[in-house]
Amino acid sequence: MSDILHIIPQRPPFIFVDEVSFADEQRAEICYTITEDCPLVNNHQLPLAGVLEHVAQSCAARIGYLQSTQNEPIRIGYIGAVKKIELKRIPIVGERLLTKVMLLENVLDISLLQCDTFIEGELIAQTTLKLALM
Repeated sequence: MSDILHIIPQRPPFIFVDEVSFADEQRAEICYTITEDCPLVNNHQLPLAGVLEHVAQSCAARIGYLQSTQNEPIRIGYIGAVKKIELKRIPIVGERLLTKVMLLENVLDISLLQCDTFIEGELIAQTTLKLALM
């Protein structure tokens, strides 16, 4: 977890990523194991707001990881738009989210990212985010 804190702007207890499994210029795979002490967990479930926060932090972790490997300063990203988020099922405590982030388009410092979230191979959520880097 401490390595993650170097590449994302969020701080405990509001951390919704715990591992960068893979990242390159076009895509990334970011993981998070849901714990009972997660601030958005309610009745052992992570609601849509928590899944969306995980997705947003996954996008931040991708950018932060790439910038850190290139010895660049970590820039803050802001979500400009969320397009049609679909939650197929609500994840529960103990499950491990894997979000695959794919760069669809990048113009200047604005990126369009497709984000698909899985649990053990099952697609549970998908959305497209527009992210602006500052």
